[in-house]
Amino acid sequence: MKLFKCVLVVLMTVLSISAVGQPGGPRPPRHHNEARPRLRVDSSFVAKFDVYSQNLRGLDMKCRVAAIGDVESVSPILVVFLHGHSAIGNDNLMPLAKKGVRSLYNYLEKNNVAAYLLVPQCPVNRRWNERETNGWQMTNVVKEIIDEFVKTHGISAKRIYLFGESMGGAGVFRMLNDYGDYFAAAMIAASVPRGVSAGNLAKTPLCYVVGSNDEMVYGNDATGKMVQTLQKKKADFRYELLDGKSHPETCHDAFTDENIAWTLGHARQ
Repeated sequence: MKLFKCVLVVLMTVLSISAVGQPGGPRPPRHHNEARPRLRVDSSFVAKFDVYSQNLRGLDMKCRVAAIGDVESVSPILVVFLHGHSAIGNDNLMPLAKKGVRSLYNYLEKNNVAAYLLVPQCPVNRRWNERETNGWQMTNVVKEIIDEFVKTHGISAKRIYLFGESMGGAGVFRMLNDYGDYFAAAMIAASVPRGVSAGNLAKTPLCYVVGSNDEMVYGNDATGKMVQTLQKKKADFRYELLDGKSHPETCHDAFTDENIAWTLGHARQ
């Protein structure tokens, strides 16, 4: 009987421990870069985009691209959007569910801007801002996609723009750091500037949007230091702090007409 009671106590202890993290039990906080439920994709909006894919460095890079305005008669601009972690995959659809993509499309369309809106999708198990692997990283791949698109679609070399949110914003930071003389301007929402220097970032006009309730970004020392340094350098820098906004809210609300207009109002000299 004593042995039976001991076994029963041990079994109940194991069951109580395994319940942690289950519905009704305590859950650890979730990092904003972790996977979230699948995004809803608007089929009518998807229909505005064509499939654009390339195989680069052994990766099948799936993209979507929309032609807006009269891209045949004038030299169009190129607007590239890098999505956050929740849209990683291999279906090239999920990035189109991002509010930033729709905001950019709507702005370009209503202002009759001749432009291509290019939306690459980051493959599974990769990151836009990853460290080098075998001498290269995903930002090298993105640059190769852009180079090829510029060459084949008559893009104005002085008007190539980068937009990104969260993980995608981190990728934009890295690209501005590595290719500072290439882009006309960039906009980043809800992302930490990791592994980059203010001196390199200062070469490109930058709109940077952060939420005051985004602890992962606003509460990060690197964010504050970068903002202060760029302001001290008197860089062409637009900084907007969204009061009371969390990480997801900042990604959703950052891409206003004002911020987009400021970004696209620049041209590379």
